[in-house]
Amino acid sequence: MKTLFDQLNYEFLEKLNEQSVLYPSLTEKIILELKENVSWLHLTVNTAQNLCMLDKNKNLGIIELSNLFNN
Repeated sequence: MKTLFDQLNYEFLEKLNEQSVLYPSLTEKIILELKENVSWLHLTVNTAQNLCMLDKNKNLGIIELSNLFNN
């Protein structure tokens, strides 16, 4: 079964990599949780919020959060 990290769409993976330069600790924690989970429903609220904050061009809600992954 693929982890959320494996399911992350390419566009957001690129943004995550770009943000890792500015926020290494934050992105490291996000990546760790993405690698430990297979459904975005199992993410902590904190991680979901941090994912939303990393995509500064959008206000991400539940649908947009779900769309970050190739399901």
